[in-house]
Amino acid sequence: MIGSKSIIEAKMPLKRLKYTFDYCSANPIGFLIILFLIWSINFMNSYADAHTIKYKLIFYPMAFLVTLFMYGYGLAITKDTIRNGEKLPIIKLKQCTVFGIKASIMITLYSFIEGFLLYDLSTRSYLLNFT
Repeated sequence: MIGSKSIIEAKMPLKRLKYTFDYCSANPIGFLIILFLIWSINFMNSYADAHTIKYKLIFYPMAFLVTLFMYGYGLAITKDTIRNGEKLPIIKLKQCTVFGIKASIMITLYSFIEGFLLYDLSTRSYLLNFT
């Protein structure tokens, strides 16, 4: 019995990897668009870091908007997965933008709550200040 359990557990990562590959390859155009957007975020940030303030004023807001869109598409993927989706959902600009705005608001709110709790617990425990 123990030997059969270890064989099943050994195959589990391969099943998850196959499911992930099948999920992404069911919509290859969408997957390539997401890979391009991730690359463009990295390119814009590194290009802006290496150049003058003029480029920073152009590329940082563009990278922020693409990141906002990626947050929204991530929530669209989560919504589709909860509803037992079998492939990457179709990219809808309006839906991804709305989800991205919602996600950024929630990230900001959770960061403030986490920061407040961390500060409160550290001061009550006489730990060093997180400033």
